[in-house]
Amino acid sequence: MNEKRIEMLVGALRDKTDKERDEFFEAMDISDRERGEVRSLLIEEQQQIPSGVLSAEQLPDSEHFKTLVPLVRRGKALLFIGAGVSQEVGMPSTIQLFDALRAEARGYGTEISRDTSFREAARKVERLMGRQGLVNLIREEINDACRKDPPPHRLGAYRLLPVISSLTRRLVTTNWDDLLLRALQEAGESAVEITKSTQLSWLPTMKNAIIKLHGGVEDPESMIITETDYAIAASQIIRRTTGTLWGYVSSLLSQYSFIFLGYSLEDPDFRLLRDMVKSSQGIWRESIPSFMVVPLSQERQADVERYGELRVIPTTATNFLQALFSETGEFANREDERDRVFRRDSKPFIEFYGPFGLGKSALLDEIEAQAEAEGWRPRQILRVNLGRLPDGEPRREKISGLHELLGAMEQDLDFTTSLGRSEDLVDELRGKKRFCLLVDGVERGQNEELVFLFANVIAPVVREMNQSGMRSKLVIAGRLPLSNLPYAFRRDLDSRRLRPLQRSAVGEMARKFLLAKDSDSQERFSAELLTDIVEISGGHPGFIKFILRALTGDEEWYLPSRLTEVERKRYVSHFSKIIDEQLRWQGVKAVYEKQLSVYRWVNREILKELQVPVEETIKVLTEEYILMPDFTFDPVIQHIKMLQLRYESPDEYQRAHKAARDSFRNGIDELSFPAQREYIVEWLFHTAYLLLVECPDDLAERRERLLEQIQSLPPYRARRGISRGNPGAELEAQVMKDDELLRVLGMCVEENKVDRILDLLKEKEVKNV
Repeated sequence: MNEKRIEMLVGALRDKTDKERDEFFEAMDISDRERGEVRSLLIEEQQQIPSGVLSAEQLPDSEHFKTLVPLVRRGKALLFIGAGVSQEVGMPSTIQLFDALRAEARGYGTEISRDTSFREAARKVERLMGRQGLVNLIREEINDACRKDPPPHRLGAYRLLPVISSLTRRLVTTNWDDLLLRALQEAGESAVEITKSTQLSWLPTMKNAIIKLHGGVEDPESMIITETDYAIAASQIIRRTTGTLWGYVSSLLSQYSFIFLGYSLEDPDFRLLRDMVKSSQGIWRESIPSFMVVPLSQERQADVERYGELRVIPTTATNFLQALFSETGEFANREDERDRVFRRDSKPFIEFYGPFGLGKSALLDEIEAQAEAEGWRPRQILRVNLGRLPDGEPRREKISGLHELLGAMEQDLDFTTSLGRSEDLVDELRGKKRFCLLVDGVERGQNEELVFLFANVIAPVVREMNQSGMRSKLVIAGRLPLSNLPYAFRRDLDSRRLRPLQRSAVGEMARKFLLAKDSDSQERFSAELLTDIVEISGGHPGFIKFILRALTGDEEWYLPSRLTEVERKRYVSHFSKIIDEQLRWQGVKAVYEKQLSVYRWVNREILKELQVPVEETIKVLTEEYILMPDFTFDPVIQHIKMLQLRYESPDEYQRAHKAARDSFRNGIDELSFPAQREYIVEWLFHTAYLLLVECPDDLAERRERLLEQIQSLPPYRARRGISRGNPGAELEAQVMKDDELLRVLGMCVEENKVDRILDLLKEKEVKNV
């Protein structure tokens, strides 16, 4: 009995049901003896799976997977895609292609024995039909599989690969199909297939390249199919022929860890790759291992590890990529910010700032994990959170004085000496040789002491390390940017503001979340559902994740087209409680929730109009960072509390918006540009909100009433020499930069009618004063 044929049959039927296996046996005219042998091997494999093969949930705890994750994060891993990955999603197996070759040969009066290898069968068919005929036969089998619904490139590993960006820049495959290209293009990624050595010059300019070692059906001469083709490839491997695809890939062994995905030990394609690894032992480094992902029992894993430096990760391709995606994927779409820290041309000091809950701490978590992947040792990665007490509770009081600031840092750092003086901190940092220092919650420190600590104590050590070639970084995060920085520090500081996520970012985040949940799911988030999620969450990444988990948490989950009013109210109530746990309102909670939450900014005159205790309210709200130094409200807190008022007290919600609208309308009558412009923007915001409440189901009436109210505004008042250019154009430009206002206007009058509103604002009369 042909052992190779039995192995191919087992591979083709491994994931089939008993009924599907019987149908396959009948269709392929498999003998009873072969059926019995195949069934015995399949039963044996099933009995072995629990002892060796790992699920996606188990993989993060496995030794080899832990070794691989940092390499993937650093972009130091190269993925080899074999036939097993395509077979998992329904593409034809080698045995199916072999049977197609036999059937075609019979049409020419030639019988190909079942004991013939696939490569030899292909050579015989090539003699009968010619090279193009052989390729056309294979192409038709591939095309038939691609016509399924859903198509194979939308399933399993092919759905996951495009979102693991560190692996897609260079992909190597021995498959003839174009599923990788289709998957990347559908995900909006540009990609090109490399099938000839003459195309290698394209690589430096390509964002994503798929190197097809066995060619593709679109280029018959490039394909490795027959025994002769394999012999030519083997000679190129042995000689590591420069200028060939095999020679190029062999040269990468000194730079990348190879991950073989979708291959079996008996696979002739894997044997070629194994020979490539073994022939390159002279340039192999122990610090750059390679891996084979294959669902093998523990006993058979040792067989693989005998070849070269391959380390076995026992799981399926889909499980592997799902676990890898969960470990390396950034659901909150902050990859750009994280990567800024580690670019070779990046500045030594990085600052991230933004309001409540925009993922600053989560971003530092990602940076901390990436720092280890970039080569810093665990003891050289230092994390401090000034916003937390040693017991993990939020720090309520400001940290005053340098001594107290050093003490707050000491509680999070495992140093050998106490930080009684700034010199002690300098000595400890120098002792690390190099370091990556991450400081969170800097808003809890006094600006003057923080600036002294960062600019005069830590910065000189960072510069000293970098000048000696020991790469070091200082990364800080807080709700507000540092101020009054000395020029030397400011020059080397990259300061970045984090903003609430918009619908496009939330859509990408939701897509990734679905992939991590179920890579085969064909569910999609509708545009309306994404809009609801953005509105209810305020663009807060943590709140968005909470909604996504709630929508996909059940075993039999499905995505609704919209959030119901009951769901909206429940989410907002939950988020409001989370906010309250972080803040000390000190008696102004009711004032804020019932009156101020509808305002995006205030000033002392507005607070007086509302008969709010001005100094007390300002003091409490600024201490809690709800009210910023420029008198704008924290956008996430303001939005959630405004929605809470809307759902729990609709009458008070309407009264608060009316008071705000009237207050800003009075200011429009009294002020001139540029102050008048700010009042017009806020008046427009509250007017649109009120129309949504007053005319919830009549779009035409809302549009007509808003146009009438804009026309009733007085002429713009501008003083010569103060307002530059056209006040109407300035107002239009400010509205266009206000994403929240544009969203509200779009809901009020319909998105494609917002331009009419802007034109009306732009064309209003200007009065010189």
